[in-house]
Amino acid sequence: ELRQAVPNRTPIVAISAASKDGVPSLLRKLKSLVSKQRQVKTVKSDEGIPVLRLPDQGDAWQITQRADEFIITGQRIERFAARTDFSSEAGVQRLRDIMRKMGIMHELTRKGAKPGQKIAIGGVEGPKVEY
Repeated sequence: ELRQAVPNRTPIVAISAASKDGVPSLLRKLKSLVSKQRQVKTVKSDEGIPVLRLPDQGDAWQITQRADEFIITGQRIERFAARTDFSSEAGVQRLRDIMRKMGIMHELTRKGAKPGQKIAIGGVEGPKVEY
């Protein structure tokens, strides 16, 4: 019935989500179709097609160094720092974890930050966390 409902050239693969039967063959078929489509070099005009862009979410951050101090700026990391309880070791550790996930700690290491060095967040007067 499905074969009659879809165009002749449409590939059909039967799968079972519960038992995972047919999933490997579906993935192979999908890979083959993607490879073939990538080889097709067609140029299509995109006139009239609207391009929607999401506004900047403020994930960008920047590290600057002044004398012996590193300063981290960026909308998202500054918001995290503003919500951090710096009197709590768990709160400070959570901020460090967030900085690690954002790639800030790696960049600090690359720029030469040393263990125990204070890192300012949001400017010279901003909260400080120990590297």
